Amino acid sequence: MSADVAPVISWVPPRGDRGERPWVLLHGSDGHETDLLPLAARVSPSAAMIAPRGSVAVEGGFAHFHRRPDRTIDEDDLLRRVAPLARLLNSTLADHGLDRPPILLGYSNGAIMAAALLAHTPELFEATVL
Repeated sequence: MSADVAPVISWVPPRGDRGERPWVLLHGSDGHETDLLPLAARVSPSAAMIAPRGSVAVEGGFAHFHRRPDRTIDEDDLLRRVAPLARLLNSTLADHGLDRPPILLGYSNGAIMAAALLAHTPELFEATVL
């Protein structure tokens, strides 16, 4: 069972030079928006971090898109969620005065969403780690 949920973003402000690239962190299936913060903090300890919660509530956590009962990707749903997430990320970057394109990090379900974001809005990101 899964249901759509309102956007939630964990924001970690930069801890130093605001010129360092921010990171966007997309968690995996059954995850939460804070899951990748420790990893990203070890890789880039002074960078700003933007970590959106997946917009689909699933048993045990959240996902960035729906899957079918056999766990295959619902590609139509995935594609429907790309533009709203891109707008949310863009507005979050602007709201916090971050004008450099971020590094996008995605794990599992988040990596699939990251690949879709990169395919449809490559201009938003400097680099991607899947």
